[in-house]
Amino acid sequence: MNKIYEAIEKKGMEKGMEKGMEKGILKTAENMLNENIDINIIKKVTGLSEKAIMNLKNNKI
Repeated sequence: MNKIYEAIEKKGMEKGMEKGMEKGILKTAENMLNENIDINIIKKVTGLSEKAIMNLKNNKI
């Protein structure tokens, strides 16, 4: 039973870390947009698609 709990806990921590990293990437892209940095540079730095960046930009207006 302890092994099952450990596996579930590990999976939860991995998902939490992924969510945190995603939020960090989005925040970085948002900050770059606020500084009027070119979308192509934001794509290179964050790895986000142009569509994702444009959605982020449009949701901030």
